[in-house]
Formats: sequence, C-alpha cells, structure tokens
Amino acid sequence: MSTSYASTPVIVRQGSKPGEIEAVSFTYTKKTLERGEVVKSFMANKFPTETGEKGETPWRTALSGVRLELSEAPDSLAGFELRSMGPMGDNGEPEPFLVSRVRGDPGKAEWHEKIVFLVRINPESVPHFRKKELEDGPDEVLGIPEFVELSELWRRMYERGQPFHRAVLYRVIQHFVGRYPGDICPRYRAIIEDPRSQDAISSRGVPIQFVDS
Repeated sequence: MSTSYASTPVIVRQGSKPGEIEAVSFTYTKKTLERGEVVKSFMANKFPTETGEKGETPWRTALSGVRLELSEAPDSLAGFELRSMGPMGDNGEPEPFLVSRVRGDPGKAEWHEKIVFLVRINPESVPHFRKKELEDGPDEVLGIPEFVELSELWRRMYERGQPFHRAVLYRVIQHFVGRYPGDICPRYRAIIEDPRSQDAISSRGVPIQFVDS
C-alpha cells in the first residue's frame, strides 16, 4: 500500500502583547486564464507546505518547505532557529503535531498524509524572509511571508481560506488554549467556543479529521 505525504511547519512566536501568539503565513493566489488574460481568481492565507521526496523524512521535508517558501535564500535556513513544541522522536527529529490521512491521487499513491509540525522560533532569531512574491508553478503565486497574530490570521482564513490550513490553525489555537488556559489571549478561547468554527474547519460539510501524534 503506497503512501505519499506533504509536510506543513507551523512556526510560532510570542506576540507583541501578553497572551498573544503569532504564526508565519503568506497569501496563496491561484491564477486562471480568462479571455486570453491571466487573472488572480482566488487568494487565501496558508502555511508553508512541501511535498515529500523519496528517502526524505517528514521533518526534513518541513525544513525544505521553510527554505523554499519562506527563506530569502532557497538554500539557507539563516535566522530560522526552530524548536519543537512537542516530543522528539527516536531519530532525534521532532514528532508531528498532527497528521491527516486522505485518499491519494489515482495512479500515484493509495493514501496521502498531511503532516503538521508545531515549532517555535528562537526569540533572538531574525528570520531572513524572502521579500518578493514567489511563482510556485505556472498558476500559483505565494505572497511575502509574515508573522500574523493568531486571531487576525483566523479572521483572514475564516473569510477566505483553504479548509485544511484553517483546520490546522484551529487546532493550534485549541492547543494553546488548553496548555495556557489562564495566560492566553481571551480571543482564542472565543474562537474555539464559537459554533461557527466547526463549519469553518470542514471540507464540503465533512469535518477534517486529524490523528494526534
């Protein structure tokens, strides 16, 4: 039974105000051809995501996503000193925060795993983000990466976002609310308790399921 995978690193840091947390994201724009002209037809905020290569561990794939989609220099992790917010595996690499398993693309793999890592950046690090938009294939454009406070990022993803990335953000917020109940920003608990959030983390009416590691 063949399985493909993609890794999504969620990079967080303490926000500018007590109890706030920020995460790295960027806009994702889908281009289409209309009447012979290329137009931007869809835009949403998302986290970096990279498809796994043969012989590569999911964590190494996540780091490739950081280099290729976030870093100013695609061959460098300068300023990205990352620490796992969860346990480490026997191989010395971080364990996944979440894993979602779906049917794979016909003819490629029977199953496809979406593996999420939750990591914090060293407070003294100054990540060297790319400063220009990135053409990611013939019809996709990745915007300039930035740290966004979680409730603001939720607002952006709630209004227009991909269900998987929105569901990942919901679980990240849920994690911090559960881990720091007395110290976390009250807006985060409000997001978790809002009944509309459950609809927002569904795809075509079906809730996106994760297997916690």
